[in-house]
Amino acid sequence: MLPRYKLIIFILTSAVIFTADVLSCYGQSVAIGFRGTAAFYPSVKVVNPSPSNIYGPADFSPIIGIYGLKYFRIGRVGIKASIERGGIPHNLGIDAPRNAFGTGGGGDEQINSLYSSNDITYNALTLSAAYKLPVKRRFLEFTVGPSIRHYGYDKGGYEGMIFAYNRSVPYDFEDPASGPADLVTRIYGLDKFQVSFPVSVDYVIRTTKRTQFKVGIMHNIANPLSGELEVMMNGKIYEGTFQPRTGFWGLNLQYERLSKKSAISYTKR
Repeated sequence: MLPRYKLIIFILTSAVIFTADVLSCYGQSVAIGFRGTAAFYPSVKVVNPSPSNIYGPADFSPIIGIYGLKYFRIGRVGIKASIERGGIPHNLGIDAPRNAFGTGGGGDEQINSLYSSNDITYNALTLSAAYKLPVKRRFLEFTVGPSIRHYGYDKGGYEGMIFAYNRSVPYDFEDPASGPADLVTRIYGLDKFQVSFPVSVDYVIRTTKRTQFKVGIMHNIANPLSGELEVMMNGKIYEGTFQPRTGFWGLNLQYERLSKKSAISYTKR
């Protein structure tokens, strides 16, 4: 029982310190800012039982947004609300012998292709708790909170992509009588709201008495989307899965303007 009591004491102590920190501050701090993030998405996870090699390499994608930030009476605790737009690259590649597809005259040449099934974009509304930690007359800012996101294809893309290789007669994607395609992909979970949890740590750099830059890193915690793929090789159809990643690591660059001059002193570099 002792560990449980220690946990309860820790929670109560933290709550008291949190409340005292908010109530003991003076003035107020409100800011509006712009944010740009270079997000790194890990490799797409592909389960492919066919003889071909299908893979999803890691890639980068940008995120832009505007936010409002309010600290309670220039204290260390505040709240941050932001509207963002970002993208999720889910490029897929395939390496396979050409003669395994269709009935054309491609011979034993290899198919080595990398394509994008119309990158996914999303709009997000994020509400985060913020905390400032002084570091030698400067600040580190920590933010964490839920983000509600709506995913969809960029530029009105398709629900799936279809490819056909090495056909003696050009493949007609509009004609079902053309037979199964060599590669078909479908992604599920689009046009729905999903929740993720971005966490960030930023270093605050004062530029003037009312403006400042922030540079930091962030990590978005989220479940990947689900997708299915079909591959037809040597007259057989193989069914597999792939998962575009929605979680990422990112490099933040933010610029914000305070509603009034801060009472906190800074040392310029």
